[in-house]
Amino acid sequence: MSADDYGYLSTYTNHRCRCVECRKANAEYHRISKIRRAGRPVPEHLHGSAGTYGNYGCRCRPCTDAWEAQLRRTPGRRKGRTRRRILLRTLTVLSPFPSTSKPLSA
Repeated sequence: MSADDYGYLSTYTNHRCRCVECRKANAEYHRISKIRRAGRPVPEHLHGSAGTYGNYGCRCRPCTDAWEAQLRRTPGRRKGRTRRRILLRTLTVLSPFPSTSKPLSA
């Protein structure tokens, strides 16, 4: 791939590139998609799922219950990511060596 290929959703998706530019393109695409979905009415067959709560912003009782149930099922996974980020930040801040002042890769 040439340098011109980076920074596109297609490069992120098809070539599995995870450089900063491609990750920004993917995040922007999903941000716009979420805004677009939030403006639409929720299809009736999707009510009662955690995805509808997160993707469409539906706060009806069945969707809220599904979202809370999903959070109860996966607390460790989320907690582990947060702890790893905090540890990496701590290591970066406390490092006495200038050469290791960059965050360690997870």
